[in-house]
Amino acid sequence: MKMNFKLTENGVEREYELLFSFMSPVTGKKYAIYTDNTEDTEGNLRRYSAICDPNSEELRLLPIESEEEQAIVERTLEDIRRQLETAMDGMS
Repeated sequence: MKMNFKLTENGVEREYELLFSFMSPVTGKKYAIYTDNTEDTEGNLRRYSAICDPNSEELRLLPIESEEEQAIVERTLEDIRRQLETAMDGMS
């Protein structure tokens, strides 16, 4: 199910699409991976990550401020990429 949401930064409202979220057993926090559906200079989909505020009933995102937490997000993305590649290889 596709979930779109808007964020306002510096007075500018932009629309994003939630790609997925996950709970880290290491930090006990929930993280969101989302995109604005634009590409970077290498043609890759721009993606962003944040912490989901546990005290908010609506989707409220908090910045990831530690290198450890950003590394957790990157490892999770890499694990998902590998799983998708393996699944795709099995289909051919």
